[in-house]
Amino acid sequence: MIGNNSCGASAQAYGKTVDNVRRLEILTYDGLRCWVGPTSPEEYQEIVAAGGRRAEIYRAPQGIVDRHLAHIPPSPAAGRPAATRSPPPQKGQTGQSAANARLTSTASPA
Repeated sequence: MIGNNSCGASAQAYGKTVDNVRRLEILTYDGLRCWVGPTSPEEYQEIVAAGGRRAEIYRAPQGIVDRHLAHIPPSPAAGRPAATRSPPPQKGQTGQSAANARLTSTASPA
């Protein structure tokens, strides 16, 4: 349920999953049990330096970011081209909500 940001009928009162989950206690298939969540750069370096399975778990998302960072549109706050949202879904369409619509760059291709 966390993977698809489920919220159901209680969303009006309590918000979506993303609004309420700050960290998770996980149990991996190989028996590692630990807490994961937002991590400062210093904490991340400590976890990676310690090595082991927990370090692997933390390195995996960072590896995805490192490989794809060049494809993420820059933010206007950084003085780069602004991003715009895709048009919201029309009535009767399914898919992601307008609040989570994909960002696309307004800059012309180089």
